[in-house]
Amino acid sequence: MDPGTGVGTTAERAERSLLLAAAAFRAGAFMEMAVWYPQNRAWATEQWPLHAARVVVLVSSVALFTVWRRRGRAPIGLLFADMCATGCAIVVTGAFTSDPIPHQWNNWPLPYGLLALAAVGIAARSRWEAVWLAAPVVLSYQFVISVLNEAPPPNGIFDDVSFAVNVVVGLVAGGAIRRWAAEVDRAHAQALRAERELARNQEQLTTSRELHDRVLQTVEALDHGDWITDPGMRDHIGGVAVWLRAFVQGARSDPDTGLAEALTEVCVQARARGVTTETHLAGLADAADAVPAEVVRAVAGAVREALNNVAKHAGVPGAVLYAELDGGVLTVTVVDQGRGFDPDTAAEGTGLRHSVRDRIARVGGEVSVVAFPDEGTQVELRVPLAAVPETGDRQPGAAAG
Repeated sequence: MDPGTGVGTTAERAERSLLLAAAAFRAGAFMEMAVWYPQNRAWATEQWPLHAARVVVLVSSVALFTVWRRRGRAPIGLLFADMCATGCAIVVTGAFTSDPIPHQWNNWPLPYGLLALAAVGIAARSRWEAVWLAAPVVLSYQFVISVLNEAPPPNGIFDDVSFAVNVVVGLVAGGAIRRWAAEVDRAHAQALRAERELARNQEQLTTSRELHDRVLQTVEALDHGDWITDPGMRDHIGGVAVWLRAFVQGARSDPDTGLAEALTEVCVQARARGVTTETHLAGLADAADAVPAEVVRAVAGAVREALNNVAKHAGVPGAVLYAELDGGVLTVTVVDQGRGFDPDTAAEGTGLRHSVRDRIARVGGEVSVVAFPDEGTQVELRVPLAAVPETGDRQPGAAAG
C-alpha cells in the first residue's frame, strides 16, 4: 500500500487482477458442472459419491479463493490441496460412472480440470511450481482413462496437451503481468526519489541564494570595511566569510574528512596569519565520496604551506583558491598577485619542496609552479585519483560505495 495515496502498489493491484482472472476460470468450471448435472440427472442422482465429489471441490474452491483474497497472493500449499481434491473428484467420477453411459464420465471433469489448471498457471511463480501443482489433476485423469476405463494410451494424449496449454498460457500471462507491475513500481519509486531530490536541490538553491545575497554579502562587507576595529573580531569574521562562501558554493562535506571542508579550514587558519583567501570550491560539490582521506590530508597540507608562502613572501594580503574534481583528476590551484620570483634564478624553498611537492608525490600527484617577478605566483596541484596507492584509508562514504 502506498502510504501517500492509500492505493495499493501496481504489484498489489496486479495480484488482485490475477486473482479475479483465476476466480473467473473457476466460476466457469462450476458453470460447466451445473450444465452437465441436469443433462445426466437420472444417472447422477443414483451415484451419491459423485455428489460428494462435487461438494468437496466446491468447499475446496471457496477456501482457496477466500485465503487468496485475504493474503493478496496465491496460497501455494492450499492450491496444491485444492488440486489434490480435484484429482480425487476425477477418480471418484470415473469409478462410479454407470454402464449405460461409460463414455460420459468426463463431461464435467475435463472442462473443470482445464479451467482449474489455468488458475494453476496464473498462481505459479515458476515452471517447476506449475508442474507439481498440476500433477494431481493430470495423473488422476490419466489413471481413470488408462486403468479404470482400460483405454489405449492415445485416448488421453490430446487431453494432456490441452491441460499443458492451459497451464503454460496462465504461467506466461501471470509472469508477464507481474514483471510489468514490478517495472512500473520501480519506475514510480525512482520518480519519487528524483522528485524528492529535486525538491531538496531546489530548497538548497533557494537557501544558498538567500545566504549569498544577504548574509554573505553583509559578512564580507564587514570583513573588508572599516567598521570592525578589533583585530581578533576581524579575523573571526573573515573566517566566517570563507566558510560561508564555501557553503554557498556547495562544499558541504563531512568536517572531519571532506576535502572541501578541510580546504575551508585551511583558509580560515590562513586568515589568522593575515591572508584572506577567495575560495572557489563548487567543483568539489560531488567529491565527498570520491577523494581518499590520504589525498585530503596531503592536499590540505600542501595548500596550507602554499598560503604560508603567500603570507611570508608575496607581500599581499590575499590569494585565490580554486579546486575541482573532473574526470577522476583532482586539481587545486593557489594564485596570488604578489612579488613572485624568477624560477630560473631562485631556488625553491624547503617548504615548497618538502611540504608541497613531497606531500603530493606520495599520493601519486604532481605540482607545477608558475611565477614571474612582481606579477605573482601560481601553485597547481594535480592528483589523478586512480593513481593513489591503495592503503585502505578512504573516506567512509567512499568505502561504503
